[in-house]
Amino acid sequence: MKYYEFIKSTFLNKKVISILSLILLTFSQIMLFTIIKSGYSVYEGYNSLKKLQENHVYLGNDQSTDEQFKRNFNQQNMSNSNKTAKEFLSYMDKNYKYAISWSTSSSESLDNFSLQLKTISEDYNKFYNLTTRSGRFFTHKDFITTSSIIPVVIGSKLANKYKLGETFTLLNTSNNVNEKYKVIGVLDNNSSITSVYNLDTKNYLNFAIIRPFRDIDVSKINILQLSAGFQDLLIYDSEKIKVNDLSSLAKKDDFFNMKFYSIDENIKEFFELYKTRAITLAIFTGILLLITCLLIIWNTINSVESLKFDLSIRSFLGLSFKDIKISLCIYKILLFMISAILTFIYFIFLKFKYDSLDTSETQIIYIMGLTKIDYLAFLTTFFLVALPLIFSFVLSIWKIKKIPLTLRMISD
Repeated sequence: MKYYEFIKSTFLNKKVISILSLILLTFSQIMLFTIIKSGYSVYEGYNSLKKLQENHVYLGNDQSTDEQFKRNFNQQNMSNSNKTAKEFLSYMDKNYKYAISWSTSSSESLDNFSLQLKTISEDYNKFYNLTTRSGRFFTHKDFITTSSIIPVVIGSKLANKYKLGETFTLLNTSNNVNEKYKVIGVLDNNSSITSVYNLDTKNYLNFAIIRPFRDIDVSKINILQLSAGFQDLLIYDSEKIKVNDLSSLAKKDDFFNMKFYSIDENIKEFFELYKTRAITLAIFTGILLLITCLLIIWNTINSVESLKFDLSIRSFLGLSFKDIKISLCIYKILLFMISAILTFIYFIFLKFKYDSLDTSETQIIYIMGLTKIDYLAFLTTFFLVALPLIFSFVLSIWKIKKIPLTLRMISD
């Protein structure tokens, strides 16, 4: 209790400065957490794309015009567009190694989120390494089967809706066919696909139903599926000139406007932009944290100096220098803990606010409101904020020692 009274009458004597210090420290932690979490996410995303880099993958980017889309999807041209789509994919099958995928929203929903129906070719998981927590992932047999019952792997959020081994029927909105699916596996929690354009952005598969793009599906592909698959189409083990030939073929008869970029080019471009933003934000946060610490140090020393006479009397009555150090330490810890709690609450609030507005592809399974990266970022943030606070404590004690307390009788 004596420490509380001393802190209240000394270090919290200037209420405006104390509140301002708390606000600045909280804002500094929020900024620092944002930078660190983004850094961890980028690092994780970069590592998840290593197989794409190792195989020198070229990434498709659909740059078709509105006029091309309108013509391809015009009801009068649909039959011809579907025929061209089949021919184009047949040519790719014979001349290229590729991985294609596309996603459509399902008519089914869970927790007010539409289920994501994702179709992937056999080589797709060669690059993204999706794993299951129960059951299994696709094997070669799943891509060559002609059964009317299609094997699927589901996101972890759907494990209670569709049991392992269960068969169910669902409308495939990409071909407008009711298909029968059998659950053969359940993905790990928060399985995701990293964006090759923003390495700290992921497409989560917790609400996804993944079906194989089987050999019998190749001959039935339509313009809608091919159009969706063009974006982020992966071409590997091919020279740049051969990849450009595929772009030229897509442009034939003004069918599609496809550009291909190497994964290395995408990553390099991302880091050029990201580093500039991250460094600018880090410098701003560092300056803000420095100002905050200086303000706390000034408030501490100024409070002691302005109460020299009162402290001298207290020391005469039994207040030791050790008591001052303990009180100052408690004050710093309280300041740190309150700002940390406010930062934690702020991000919890943001997550639940924006999660309710987002789509199924952004839904994450949390551990007490946060992900593993969030917790790691918080621990790193708290450690980095604690260091300057410890420094400010030591500096404050050093300065207080130099303040003459003429009536002080007790010291360490």
